Amino acid sequence: MDLLIKNVHPRPIRRKLLEIYKQAYRGWEEYAYRTSRESLEYLKWLQKRAPEGFLMAFLEERPIGFVAVDGWGIWVRMIKESAVKPSAV
Repeated sequence: MDLLIKNVHPRPIRRKLLEIYKQAYRGWEEYAYRTSRESLEYLKWLQKRAPEGFLMAFLEERPIGFVAVDGWGIWVRMIKESAVKPSAV
């Protein structure tokens, strides 16, 4: 199985990110945004915080997870969100 991680722009793939986000938080709903609208707004907020810091994992060319990384300056980075499809684990 080929795993690929690459930096992506979140805007064109928001629906895929939403699908991954919802699946990743299944069973952990108290920690997630509950509606699709809230979740999409959260993804937009992440995009503003991490415009160049969206890493997406692909398994056999299918998106299976993502990490949003925020930063201060050039040295300090912080993971704001990570989500992986349970079926991919």
